[in-house]
Amino acid sequence: MKKLKKQLYASLLSFLLCGSILLTGCQQNNNQKSEASDDVTGSTTSSEQPTDENQPNASKDAAGLTYELREYNKTCTITGIGTYESSELIIPSTIEGCNVIGIEKNAFKNCTQLTSVILPEGITGIGDEAFAYCTELTSIVLPDSLASIGEEAFAYCAELTSIALPDSLASIGRSAFYLCYSLLQTENNVVYVGNWAVDIEDRTATHLVLRKNTVGIIDDAFDNCH
Repeated sequence: MKKLKKQLYASLLSFLLCGSILLTGCQQNNNQKSEASDDVTGSTTSSEQPTDENQPNASKDAAGLTYELREYNKTCTITGIGTYESSELIIPSTIEGCNVIGIEKNAFKNCTQLTSVILPEGITGIGDEAFAYCTELTSIVLPDSLASIGEEAFAYCAELTSIALPDSLASIGRSAFYLCYSLLQTENNVVYVGNWAVDIEDRTATHLVLRKNTVGIIDDAFDNCH
C-alpha cells in the first residue's frame, strides 16, 4: 500500500510539473505573438503616407514657369516660359506663398505656341515686350488690378482679337499694340484699342477730336504729327 501511495504521489508531482512547463510555454508564445503584433502595427503606422495638404506645392503652382521671388515682401514676378508646354497660359496668383504681381520684360516674347493667356488678380504691371511676337495669341484676360502695360508689350500679335483693358490702367507704353490689326478701331482719324487712343491714322491732319469715352492716350501716340 505504501508503495502504491508513493507511485501515485510521484505521478501527481510529475503531472503538476508538466502542466507548469506547458503553461509557461504558452505564456511565452503569447508574449511573442503580442510583440510581433506590436511590430506589425508600428510598421503600418510608420509607412502611412503624408496627406496632400502636407505636400509641397511650389512646383505645381509654378507649372514650369520661371519666376523671381522677393521674400522680404512676399511678392513674385514671372520671368519666362520655362518648361511650360500648354498653348493656354494660366498664370498662378501665388507661387511658394508669394503673391504674383507682375510679368517681367521679354518674359514671353516669341512664345509662338501660346494661343490664350489669363492673368490673375494681383498683377499690377506687364513689362516691355512681355508678349511681343506671340504670333498665334488670340485672346488675353487682364485683371482689374492692372496699372501699367509696357512698351511693345503685345507688338506683332497680329492674331490677337480679344482684350478688355481694365479701368485700373493708368499707363500704356509706346507701340504696346503695334500691328495688332484685329484690335484696332479708327474713329475721326484716331486709332483706338478699347477706349485708349493708340495712334493717329493721318499724321498730316491739322486737328483731332477724341471720342467722349476716351480714357487715355498711350505714350507717343501722336508723335511726328505735322
